[in-house]
Amino acid sequence: MLRGVAWGTILPRFLVRRLPVFWLPTYFAQYLGFSASTSAVLFTVSTLIGSASAFVSIFIYEKMGYKMNLSLVLWFALSAIGFLGAFLFENAAWNVGFIIVAIFAAKCAASMLWSRYCPSLSDTGLVSSATGFLDFMSYMAAAISSSVGSVLRNLSFQI
Repeated sequence: MLRGVAWGTILPRFLVRRLPVFWLPTYFAQYLGFSASTSAVLFTVSTLIGSASAFVSIFIYEKMGYKMNLSLVLWFALSAIGFLGAFLFENAAWNVGFIIVAIFAAKCAASMLWSRYCPSLSDTGLVSSATGFLDFMSYMAAAISSSVGSVLRNLSFQI
């Protein structure tokens, strides 16, 4: 069922993908008004749910008949819907649900890119180019999001 899972890459990818979401307890406490302990529990639950992303993404990929593009579109679309829902719904319960879905789906998409797409390029010799480009894009996205947040704070928008 979960053929080809590269066990040696699961832990490093898990750690790298978890780092950006350490703001969640602060978001839950400051924006949604949860207590510190409730925020910690919500973060723990989201982490436990997210830890299954590598397995779920590969399982769905196999159930979809090994259709890489369809699988990636599914996960990226679900992530976008989750983030849009978190933006649109101020109700704390709905907001937490949408955030967890968005992060989980984004992690599933990342799992597909790293564990299926990049290795599929082995015949072309482009594996290192693809992984390097994906790493570059992740750093650029982090830099851009930091810059945009800083500019919006300076323009008095509430983030």
